[in-house]
Amino acid sequence: MVEAQHQEAIEQVILNLKAQVAGLNQQIEVLSKLLEVKHEDVNIDDVPGQLKRAATEVMNNDHLKMILVRGENYEFRERLINQAFDTGVTIVEVEQFMEDYEAGQRGGQVGAQKFKDRYDDYDVLVIENLEQLAGNRAKLQEELFDRVYARSHAGKLTVLSGNAAFIIGGESEEYLQMLSLGKNIFVG
Repeated sequence: MVEAQHQEAIEQVILNLKAQVAGLNQQIEVLSKLLEVKHEDVNIDDVPGQLKRAATEVMNNDHLKMILVRGENYEFRERLINQAFDTGVTIVEVEQFMEDYEAGQRGGQVGAQKFKDRYDDYDVLVIENLEQLAGNRAKLQEELFDRVYARSHAGKLTVLSGNAAFIIGGESEEYLQMLSLGKNIFVG
């Protein structure tokens, strides 16, 4: 009897390991798509022009109206984004997004709606330092998805900006999938 229980425990461990490997394979597939497919090499002398062209391309398609700008230097990313868009750009640090989300949650249904209305109202919304949203913040990641999708549906552009590492960590498969749908631009 002990031998049967031992064999059953071993089989359960093997099944768990197979499930973990399958999950890792899915994450590798999503990351591969994200890193291989939708990025363009950046001519450092014309990043604002490339951002403008990317914005035009994204806005003229029926898909997700989102651009991801990745680069290690925050000031450089911010300056390039400001140069690329003439007016109507609202830049929000991800910390502010998180604080506004939490305040909205504390405000109940009315507070949550005010949060959504605020972020859905901007013509061009840039959320900066996205790497700070990585990890175990599933509710915030989900809210970010919802805002990006709602804004896209309303014909509004969202730019997510952060260092190149913001796709690494404990992100959910859904988070990685959403990032893979955007137009990716890497800056120095």
